[in-house]
Amino acid sequence: MGYDKFSWHIDTQEEKSDIQASLIHGLIGLAEIRTGKKYKSILDVPCGNGRLHPYLKKLGYEIEGFDISEELVKEAKKKNKNCWVGNMMNPEDYKPRRYDVILNWFSSFGYWKTDKESLNVLEIWRNHLVKKGLLIISTATSHITFKPQIREIEKGVYEIMVNKSNRKKLNWLWGRIVVDKKDKLEVVAEMETYHRLYSIREMTRLLEKAGFQVLDVLEGNCLKRADDTNKPKMVTYLAIKH
Repeated sequence: MGYDKFSWHIDTQEEKSDIQASLIHGLIGLAEIRTGKKYKSILDVPCGNGRLHPYLKKLGYEIEGFDISEELVKEAKKKNKNCWVGNMMNPEDYKPRRYDVILNWFSSFGYWKTDKESLNVLEIWRNHLVKKGLLIISTATSHITFKPQIREIEKGVYEIMVNKSNRKKLNWLWGRIVVDKKDKLEVVAEMETYHRLYSIREMTRLLEKAGFQVLDVLEGNCLKRADDTNKPKMVTYLAIKH
């Protein structure tokens, strides 16, 4: 596809969208068992290119979403007209309504520098959930490490991702490089993105401070319970609005 700086994770996950939508359906079902409440309406934020929406619709959900990228939203609208351009950190970019579920999928939380900003986003989401509404966050933890990722965009043109990380902050440095016959590299574009990563204990405290009750924390995209002792790299949080 190619969505400039937003594309690297979207393209790699496209073929898994039906599986992930089924997993989300199962997670919602688990929350329904725990709460005795039925969930139907979903806000997907950020929605990317809307890759999950056709499958979640087939499973009976009413779904809306928004994303900061105009190009991604243009693609999302081909799958679901109820998508718009917006920034999850800006309360004015949300519709004046409440949802049964807010979905923040595939490590889309924490692309800012401070805990205050994290808390602000969580509080915005709480305000847009119904009573006992469900928040699903699938994200990387502070235990994650990244290897450089390289992919060929066109002949002789590569996109490369490298990072510097510590316990509290991951700094992704993105760049496009050109390789000539002598294997010399020329950087033609680059971008830095800050990603605030949390341990499970830190994220649980943050959710509670924002007014959520954590129902469960699951490792990766499976149903294995997670905690910091086994240092999971990816986890999914299920939290209910108090």
